[in-house]
Amino acid sequence: MNKVMTVSKKLRETKYLLKIISVLLSLFLWFFVLKSQPVSIEEKLLIQYELPEGYTFSKKPIEKINVYLEGLRATLRRSDIEKAKVKLIIAPFKGGGFIYLAEIPVSSIPQPTGVKIKDYHPKKIKLHLEKTTTKRVPINLVLKGALSEELKLNSYEILPADVLISGPETLINSIDKISTQELELSSVKIDELDKKIKINIPDLVDLQELDVAEIRVLLRVEAKEPMRREIEVPIKFITSSGDKFKSSHKVARVMVEYLNTKKNVESKAEGDNKIDINVYADLTRSEISGKKSIVLKIEKTPSFKVIKVEPSYITVE
Repeated sequence: MNKVMTVSKKLRETKYLLKIISVLLSLFLWFFVLKSQPVSIEEKLLIQYELPEGYTFSKKPIEKINVYLEGLRATLRRSDIEKAKVKLIIAPFKGGGFIYLAEIPVSSIPQPTGVKIKDYHPKKIKLHLEKTTTKRVPINLVLKGALSEELKLNSYEILPADVLISGPETLINSIDKISTQELELSSVKIDELDKKIKINIPDLVDLQELDVAEIRVLLRVEAKEPMRREIEVPIKFITSSGDKFKSSHKVARVMVEYLNTKKNVESKAEGDNKIDINVYADLTRSEISGKKSIVLKIEKTPSFKVIKVEPSYITVE
């Protein structure tokens, strides 16, 4: 009896195992048939134009063409096809600007192995070409809004002040300046006067000297009603290791000018250490033999303006 039950159990286990194997085989065959069937897809391929030397587009051309492909699912790898480019070579010619009707041959469209090109469009492209020229134009800073009530803008400096551009002759000759994006004055702070701002480059125009379409703007901002204050600052001596010297002064008196704001009034009440100014004498570049006059140097934040330093130089020996 026990033998019969054991045999029956083994048969049931074998039956379940066969069912699992059957399901797995069915799934495998389904995936195999699915990958083996031809499918069609539509892709937009980027056009790579090769123009005659000395010419450029006077009107923006189309960038992509629609290509209809057919092939096995296993061989149609969308990622590979998306990276492909249609190469279109424009033959050299003589003359100025003109309209060129370029045909796109099927041979210019990349065709992966096992993939068939069913159709594509457009098959012809109208291109507007013109001679390339260059021109140096000034950069125009566009300001928006106003500074805070405590500040006034004296002037500003644009670095670089002009830029060399290139493009189609007619368009370049019509451009007399390149403008920046808007600089919002209401966001300007007294300690953030060195700004980077992008410039607006028209379509079909290229920059010849800048790697990125960005410039620097140095704002010269002052307080409308500044406060002045004289503080004592210890002189810091920068020396080579082991140097011994005597100095005529150890402390400098510095007259500073700063904004009459709540923040600075609070800083004044809390003590001189809130004003971030350093006075130092660099002795590393001089051999101290006898008496030497060393000009004092100042390090400060942009929020303060140094009016006077006494003494302006010291004597060391």
